Amino acid sequence: MAEPGQVVQAFDQDRWAASLDATAQPLEEAVALIGLLREILARQLRGLPEATWRASVQHSERGTMTLEQWLAGDEGHLHTHLAQMERTVAAWRTA
Repeated sequence: MAEPGQVVQAFDQDRWAASLDATAQPLEEAVALIGLLREILARQLRGLPEATWRASVQHSERGTMTLEQWLAGDEGHLHTHLAQMERTVAAWRTA
């Protein structure tokens, strides 16, 4: 949003997960953080001018992306993680 036209580097999510050990963090804090970050982002997005929605960046793996395309991908990504968490909880409860 702040630097249209720039290159955005992809990252290795598996390496991040292995290095940061997110499981060591309290679950309640992690859930609260996700909620707060989504609330702040939604507030920022509602105030953006139309031109910002048409601007694009160059993603190192996905090519040219507008803000709308980026957000659509992020929304799907969050749903993927939520489904993963639901499967983990269900497996834990049956163990």
